[in-house]
Amino acid sequence: MNQTGFVEYGYYPQNFAYTYSKKWNGLRQDPLFYIENFYAAGSMYSTASDLLKLEQAFY
Repeated sequence: MNQTGFVEYGYYPQNFAYTYSKKWNGLRQDPLFYIENFYAAGSMYSTASDLLKLEQAFY
């Protein structure tokens, strides 16, 4: 599982998906904050292939 981990502020993984909010005049990128304060509730990232490896390890 080489593509799983925890985000640190300013050090985002490649292809990190930023969040956006819809405003009356279009979309706006949400401000960045210290996401690592949220631990697994918001700062954990993974890929589908890593999640498949985890799921197969349970069996």
